Amino acid sequence: MRPRRPSSRPAPTVRDDPRRVLKARLPADSAPRQSYSEGIKRTLAALEGLEAAPGEGEGDARRGAIVSPAAMVGALTLARATAGDPLSTEILDQVHSALSAGRPAAERPAS
Repeated sequence: MRPRRPSSRPAPTVRDDPRRVLKARLPADSAPRQSYSEGIKRTLAALEGLEAAPGEGEGDARRGAIVSPAAMVGALTLARATAGDPLSTEILDQVHSALSAGRPAAERPAS
């Protein structure tokens, strides 16, 4: 069993320890960065298929595939940064509403 950390000294997190966030600092042609980029491209391609709606152009599906996860990640980052303040919940609610707008009710995520 691992020893418990004293409660006055929380475990370090990626947010608190910049040495643990290396991918952004590596050169663009490094293997980890290339692997990460390829993973994002595969994810976006899969999302494009989900975002495609009859009558929409290819660009619309691509835009939705990029904007939706980027908005969600950004909202989560801002909500975490403002945790404990009512703004945190407001950020999540507003992004949820914006991303759900225009979707048929059956396709909207449960609130």
